[in-house]
Order: sequence, then structure tokens, then C-alpha cells
Amino acid sequence: GLRSEIDRRKKRQQPSNKYQFELGLRLLHSKHRHDVVEAIRLFEDLKNRDGPRRDYLYFIAQGYFAIGMYKDARNTVEELLRQEPTNKQAQQLLETIKSEENKAGVEGLLQLGAVAVLGVAAGVALFKGLRR
Repeated sequence: GLRSEIDRRKKRQQPSNKYQFELGLRLLHSKHRHDVVEAIRLFEDLKNRDGPRRDYLYFIAQGYFAIGMYKDARNTVEELLRQEPTNKQAQQLLETIKSEENKAGVEGLLQLGAVAVLGVAAGVALFKGLRR
């Protein structure tokens, strides 16, 4: 498949952006985290060559978002928006990322609050046990 074609071309020192891009797209939409991480690596490699840098940045940001690395996703899409401030697709992705960051932050605070309440309850129980 695509992966073996990429490997063959690397051995012959004839990298193919087309095959690598197609494989990256397929892996990006996988349900498996390791596939998405591989897609990010492929797009990072392509980004450092000649080509449509904005596309690679967008797909890298999508990959980071898909695996929950919101800060990296935001930084990558912001890099894209510095190059193309009117890119609607990137603007929408940035809003989605910010929304998820806010949700994750609220959930983290709720979890922290629950841990704190349990800690206080355990402390009170321990204190009452020691007073007897």
C-alpha cells in the first residue's frame, strides 16, 4: 500500500509528497491514537519540504486536536492564521479548539474540587477518630 511505496521511495531517495500526503490523510482519520500521531509526523515532515505549508499546518492542528493535545493544536492553527489571517477553516478550527480547552478546564476544576471535598471529608473523619 501507501506505506510500502513511501518506504521504497525513501530507499531510492525519491520521496513522494503525494503518497506521504495520502497516507497522512488516511491515518489522520483513524480511531487509533498511534495512527494519528504517525499522521502528524508525516505532515510535519512534509511541512519542512516544499509544498502547501498551510495545508500541512491545518492537518497537523487537526491531528493534535484529535488526540487531545489542545495547546499544540492551538499553537499550530495560530501559526497558520499568522500566515493567512482570513482562512475561515482555520478560524473555525481555532474556535473549536478553544471551546474544547474551556470544557477540559472546567472538567479539570470540577475534578479538582471533588478531590478537595473528599480530602476534607477524610480529614474531618480522621480528626474525629483521633479525638475519641
